[in-house]
Amino acid sequence: MDIDLDLLFYAGHHIGNQEMIEIATTHAKTVLKHVVRDDFSTFHLVVFDAKTGAVKEKLTCQGYADQSTWSRCLPSSLLRFPSSSAILHLRTDN
Repeated sequence: MDIDLDLLFYAGHHIGNQEMIEIATTHAKTVLKHVVRDDFSTFHLVVFDAKTGAVKEKLTCQGYADQSTWSRCLPSSLLRFPSSSAILHLRTDN
């Protein structure tokens, strides 16, 4: 989850740019679907196919194992999602 997500939401709302808000929302939904696990732990890296958008691999390159949580990513996710009120309900909006 990137810190720029907050900036996209803020700028989109501040200047009335719906496209920026939609990009941020799509990114947040993609992260929730593919990076954040059901138990809210996170993968370090998800590799997507550039042509199809399909997930190729889910890895934890700097962690213990691919199914373990990358400790630096988890705090970032915990910080980013609640800080953007527009994405608080994405888990149920699918």
